[in-house]
Amino acid sequence: MGPSAVTCPLPIEPIHCLIVRPFSDVTLLLTPNPPMKKYVASLIAAASCHADIAVAVCDKNKPASTPTSHFVLKEGEAFDPKTKLTWARCSVGATWKGGACVGDVKPMQLDEAKKYAQKLGKGWRVPTVEELYGIVEHQCSNPAVNAVVFPNIRSLGEGAPYWSLTTVKGMSPLVYYVDFLSGEVDGHTKGFALGVRLVRSGK
Repeated sequence: MGPSAVTCPLPIEPIHCLIVRPFSDVTLLLTPNPPMKKYVASLIAAASCHADIAVAVCDKNKPASTPTSHFVLKEGEAFDPKTKLTWARCSVGATWKGGACVGDVKPMQLDEAKKYAQKLGKGWRVPTVEELYGIVEHQCSNPAVNAVVFPNIRSLGEGAPYWSLTTVKGMSPLVYYVDFLSGEVDGHTKGFALGVRLVRSGK
């Protein structure tokens, strides 16, 4: 999968990107300080103040977008035959042990994450925003991910933001990330430390 082809309007500070179509053909709208996002963030913070690990709220009336059956699970890796991508089931900082992710998520700056993936070798890399958004579970929130395939999603203070490699077109200092508590896409400068989930092409 190549670089993102998404487009954004002129910069608005701060940036908040709202998805209006599936990411295969998406336009991202920027809105200044949307009150609903603050409200949702407050609810998430209140709900998680006594627990580090998020407990998903799922709407069973909606079809699952990332059912476990879509993946071939092998210990700490999840292969998606449709996209031909293999995902690390644990966030960087945690390791797969005894059928679970053990350890804490280690937030990294984007350049640090790239170097970490390169050091691991075996084709591991930081995903594009399309790839990362592809594992969002639209049936659920808090976290918006299949917790069987990708366990141990934790709040990192303000949601669970994970880096992509994709820069915001026309605003090159900003790089897209996906918040795996809300399932939203937003942008940040690469100097901030966010969560990292690695991927590689093929098995």
